[in-house]
Amino acid sequence: RYMANDVREDICPVAYRGETFKMPVTLPEGAGEVTLGIDADNDGMITAAETTDGTEAAIPANATSGKVMARLTLGDGTQIIFGLMLRDHVTEARTVSVKSADEAQGSVAIEGTKETSVTTTDDVTMRATPKAGYDFVRWTNAAGEAVSTEATYTYMGAAAETFTARFKL
Repeated sequence: RYMANDVREDICPVAYRGETFKMPVTLPEGAGEVTLGIDADNDGMITAAETTDGTEAAIPANATSGKVMARLTLGDGTQIIFGLMLRDHVTEARTVSVKSADEAQGSVAIEGTKETSVTTTDDVTMRATPKAGYDFVRWTNAAGEAVSTEATYTYMGAAAETFTARFKL
């Protein structure tokens, strides 16, 4: 028997970067070998390097912060695909800024303020809005790495960071 269940909208436990995550689940008797895969770089794919045996996984300290895809696979092939919120323990205020790669293609905003930069210990939710004729593509960090393909992204990291919204025709 094989089933694939996508419960990303219903199940989204929290895991901390640089720590070990243990899937909060009781496995059925006879589940066989189990693997846990976590899309730590949030590129939309769970690779062999992002998959471990069992229900525990070490979350890399440099994993993407925010909601990522995870997959629990049972020995019979049954898969449960769920969301996993990767975050840091934020104890000191850090500055988070947003900008548009091209303001002619779209605008950006941080929820709760009219500013494009905030200093806080709270999660920072940013939103990209494409102009007519354009589509949002992704958010990138200051290093140019893609962190999300969702127009609304919540940053939960401890480090100061600048995010750029990228659009296309």
